[in-house]
Amino acid sequence: MKRIDRRKLLGIEEIRDRCEGEKVVMCHGVWDLLHPGHISHLEQSAQFGSVLVVGVTCDKHVALAKGDGHPKFHQYVRALNLAALSIVDYVVIDHCATPVENLRILQPALYSKGPDYALTGPARTALLECEGKVLEEYGGSLVITTGEKLSSTSLQRSLDVGPYHRDPVGYKELVESVYSAVPNTQLPPEFARCISDNLLMLTIRLARYKFVSKMLKQTDRVLEIGAGYGIGAVFMGQFCQKVVGVDVQLDCVLEAARFCPRDNVEFRELDFLVHEGPLGSYDTVVAMDVIEHWTLEQGKQAIERMSLVVADNGMVVLGCPSVYSQPYQCELSYLSHVHCYDRDELLEILERYFGRVLCFSMNDEVVHTGHPKMAWYYYFLCFYPKERG
Repeated sequence: MKRIDRRKLLGIEEIRDRCEGEKVVMCHGVWDLLHPGHISHLEQSAQFGSVLVVGVTCDKHVALAKGDGHPKFHQYVRALNLAALSIVDYVVIDHCATPVENLRILQPALYSKGPDYALTGPARTALLECEGKVLEEYGGSLVITTGEKLSSTSLQRSLDVGPYHRDPVGYKELVESVYSAVPNTQLPPEFARCISDNLLMLTIRLARYKFVSKMLKQTDRVLEIGAGYGIGAVFMGQFCQKVVGVDVQLDCVLEAARFCPRDNVEFRELDFLVHEGPLGSYDTVVAMDVIEHWTLEQGKQAIERMSLVVADNGMVVLGCPSVYSQPYQCELSYLSHVHCYDRDELLEILERYFGRVLCFSMNDEVVHTGHPKMAWYYYFLCFYPKERG
């Protein structure tokens, strides 16, 4: 799977060190809504040298210069958009009001600006007074690309929301506020694959967490065991006070932390079976699609440990596929599942550690209490942990 090369996003000193001996061309701007005018400017700029470095004005200074509502996209999203272009070699987020400091450090052979700066006027005067003087200091040159003048701001203002709204102006303002408040999110590979190949599986996975989320209170502190790539923790985080997701796989933890947009969700690398330090006490402990990856003995050990970290008046929510679904599971599940359970088998283990256990079955999004051998997937709600060992 091809992905954006995030290694292009570096600090200015590291870019300088990597570009030693190269003919460097530098561009700088806001790049809020990447459009054909930008692409033409970058393509022309790349032809002037061997390495193209692009500076991105940080959110703070864009807002100060353009006012509330700007930029529309977060600085990291704008940088990633540029990094996705093959003509761009490196991207740096500039935390200063002007690119002067970065120019002094990098000292590119050429500094490239768009066609808006070709004619005499306030924009060109400001350019020569600011960046132009730095170029003179170290002997760099200014180049101006050709083409049609087109800014992101003017393009955004020209967008038509269409006639099918009761209040077109209010609708447009609301859409702009939504898009500017939430940056683009890239799904972890496991779920991105579902978008292209198996959207039904993604909806089923989300439906399982929908069930869990319906059980939560806004004041709950939740521990999720086997959080994986974090989409379930992010889902639950919308319905409770705090979610701590733990997983034994470091790559999952790092990807989940990158993907997570919520302040009340965190991820930790931790092997729940062997961890010896304190974990604290949680109102709800969640383990979805986890217990089937352990042996029977490990599963019993995990359930006992869950009973020790859940609060006295708390709840454990455990979800797993039925043993009767095994012949129909996909190859990935077949290769990874160690021990799937019959309902009564798992119920008997859970009741050793909890005073009350309720079992539900799931058929897609319909949660019901049908014949257990017809169930593809089980939910167990466990209450009143028994005597702590």
